[in-house]
Amino acid sequence: MNNFFDPITKIFSGSGGQIANGVQQTSGFSQTIFGELNHIFGPDLPYIKMISFALSGLLIYGIIYTVSKSGYAAIRTDNLFDALRVGDIFKRRSIRVWVTIKKMAKSKKPNDWRQAIFRAEELLNVVLKQAGFLGANFEERISTLNVEQLSNVADVKKAHERIEKLKNDLSLEVVQEEVEALLDIFETSFQDLALID
Repeated sequence: MNNFFDPITKIFSGSGGQIANGVQQTSGFSQTIFGELNHIFGPDLPYIKMISFALSGLLIYGIIYTVSKSGYAAIRTDNLFDALRVGDIFKRRSIRVWVTIKKMAKSKKPNDWRQAIFRAEELLNVVLKQAGFLGANFEERISTLNVEQLSNVADVKKAHERIEKLKNDLSLEVVQEEVEALLDIFETSFQDLALID
């Protein structure tokens, strides 16, 4: 009775002999396959290794890039620091939002500019609320502020008026220079509140 591995053994070894037991079948069969593969790919093995190394490097870079751009690592780090009660989690998150706002202001899209100033005002509202300034909304909070508490409170009030007009009338155009001027006002406020340096 012929063994199941006979046809395969004939292909790789060129002999029709039977293999005595299961252990020898496996080791002899693998040695034959690896011998044939080494014969076929042996001369090109250094190139194959280099290509594999380069592809592995590209894949690892892609994973790191994707994780960093998704914000997953930053969220997990924040959660860890929050659980360990290390650092000022609110400040770290607020700074991350501010950086995103600044990037939006540099966009080529007018809608991004509009959203940047809306988000900047909302961020200042959250920071004021976190700092303990009273009021049901942003307008009430800034109405209770004075120059000692916020050096550019008058500018913030003017910026708020302009932003309210932009929110209520979407047909009003906003130019990038105006957005930068408004963000400068908010940046000064964040510096006064020790959110950014």
